[in-house]
Amino acid sequence: MNKCLLLTFVFVLFINVLCYGSADKSANAVISEGNGEAVTYSEKYEGELKAGKDIPEGEYIILAKDRGVVKYEISGIVVIADNVQTNIDENQCIGFTNIEGVKLNIKKKDSGGLYYIEGNNNITEGKYTYNGYNTWNVNNISQKYQYFTNINFIGCYAVPADKVVKRDTSYNGSYRVGIDLGAGKYRFKKADGCDFGFVSVTGSNVPNQNRSYVISDFTDVELFKNSYIKIYNCDIYKNNFVLSTHKDWEIKNYTDLDFSEINHALKRRVQDDIRSISSKYKENYSINGANDMVNGWDSLVKNDADRKYVEIMKDSYDRFYKFAVYNRVISANEKISMKQRGRYLSDKEEEAQNNIKKIGEYLIVDFSSLAGAESFSELENICQKLINYVIIV
Repeated sequence: MNKCLLLTFVFVLFINVLCYGSADKSANAVISEGNGEAVTYSEKYEGELKAGKDIPEGEYIILAKDRGVVKYEISGIVVIADNVQTNIDENQCIGFTNIEGVKLNIKKKDSGGLYYIEGNNNITEGKYTYNGYNTWNVNNISQKYQYFTNINFIGCYAVPADKVVKRDTSYNGSYRVGIDLGAGKYRFKKADGCDFGFVSVTGSNVPNQNRSYVISDFTDVELFKNSYIKIYNCDIYKNNFVLSTHKDWEIKNYTDLDFSEINHALKRRVQDDIRSISSKYKENYSINGANDMVNGWDSLVKNDADRKYVEIMKDSYDRFYKFAVYNRVISANEKISMKQRGRYLSDKEEEAQNNIKKIGEYLIVDFSSLAGAESFSELENICQKLINYVIIV
């Protein structure tokens, strides 16, 4: 071998070991996510289960069942539980998540057979009601909804945390520092084609409490072992070398229907509603009345092109709606009312509110652009882009 080529090969090998660590000999060490491939786990829990009997007390990682094979996005990753103290609708739940990789810690309350989800910033706890748009309406949290006997995994399954192998950080998701991504200093850069990047770090080892970052260019973050990091729309660098490049979920829903066949009454109604919803949210972050507008679209459908148009528009609205519901902006009047009761937002809560408003500015630009789309492919590209906003700040 040429001496120069040999030296180059040795140098490149050294850099890879320096940046990525030693090679993992396990054939299933890294999950290839988003293209339908995944590690097969011998121990996993899915469907409706009795806590303590069908699924033991312990710490789990939530993974999606159908990555990259559905029309627009991964299946909804939802954790619901029956309530044993009151008769409630089966579609109500005590916790949910919309990304892969979050921690679910099932704990036993007492000897009476009740269990609960130990709180953390990756599972949102409370009482939620399914509204028909693959979305959960957030109602006031109530202590009586925190305990359960049965738990149901919809569109996902739980794997014991110590059995989950290293996961690919190229995709939006929640990751374990020290396992999926090593501790240390990283640069998170907004990925090409994305309006923003977002990183949220949680855990007892995080200095200055838990931190979140909305990224317009790049930001440097130090990660500590045993914490969790949620990553959206970011390329990851370490020591000026690329560790991973952001990848989107794969779209498989392009159509050959003729956009010009959409009836004018339907198109005009949907466009007007999109502009109205966008204007109201931009003005005061309100989505009041938006669902009623969207529910009226079906009555104007007359052909296959209309049906496809409404389907894509509803999917797009769903992504907008999820962001607005999961990340509610507290109004000035609400803040005044809170202060009168002696309740003030913490620095962390103020930071979250500012981040919601920053991301909301990008969201409204993309969402309102639906009204000006002139082809199905343009609509579907916007719908795909809106997936990046299904985020809990």
